[in-house]
Amino acid sequence: MKFFNCEAICLWLLVVSGVLWGLIGLFDFNLVVYLVGPSWAMSVIYVVFGLAALCALFCWKSSSSKKK
Repeated sequence: MKFFNCEAICLWLLVVSGVLWGLIGLFDFNLVVYLVGPSWAMSVIYVVFGLAALCALFCWKSSSSKKK
């Protein structure tokens, strides 16, 4: 069984969230609300994106400190 690379998953989630925020900023279109509606699932999706950003931040900090 092959394990998933946590950094790669965080990176893809960051790319998806960036595209979603781009749609909101450029076209005032919220794809998450369009797909799941204004419900608790929308909040869960945004929390997952936020956790991915924190994960990527900590991975970036740990990798930059290893290079020194």
